[in-house]
Amino acid sequence: MGRRGAGLRDDGDALVSTSLMRTMAAGGLTRMPFLHCMLFAVPLTVVYWRDLGPGRRIAAVAWLASILAVCGWLLPVPLHWTDLAGLVWPLAFTIGASGVRDLLDLDTTGVDHDLAAEHAAAVREGYLSGRADVLRLVEQVAAEAAHRLTTDRESLDPRFLPELERRLDQVREHVSALRRQPGP
Repeated sequence: MGRRGAGLRDDGDALVSTSLMRTMAAGGLTRMPFLHCMLFAVPLTVVYWRDLGPGRRIAAVAWLASILAVCGWLLPVPLHWTDLAGLVWPLAFTIGASGVRDLLDLDTTGVDHDLAAEHAAAVREGYLSGRADVLRLVEQVAAEAAHRLTTDRESLDPRFLPELERRLDQVREHVSALRRQPGP
């Protein structure tokens, strides 16, 4: 069952167990079986409060208040002010849950930082590897062009030879300069 189904099941359990309760008191306090639902519903509401929009916040508070009101009304005996001691458990769970979200967010921030560092390292490694491949390929093509220039020199127009040699020298200088430069 999804989140919503589990919540409705707990709410239904709170209503049924309260309305069918036979033993009214334990240890001098009125039994309130609907508090079992509050042990889950209230802390979860607190944990996810930041993620809820204004309308859903109002709905969550109204739903929790209606469970308390209806179940309090369903009790076969009226509540006494000392019975409020039973609210200690949902309150304790809620206080405990209020810090859980902050701890989870702190842990998530650490993981996000580690992932960002790993990503930056992978990008740098990819850049350097790609750069080295490109420089190697340019050197191979320049070496091939120089080899063809020397082997096919007689078949080339002599007017173009000085420019071809100058350009090949220029490519070698640029590649050499790029090899000396550090990466990003």
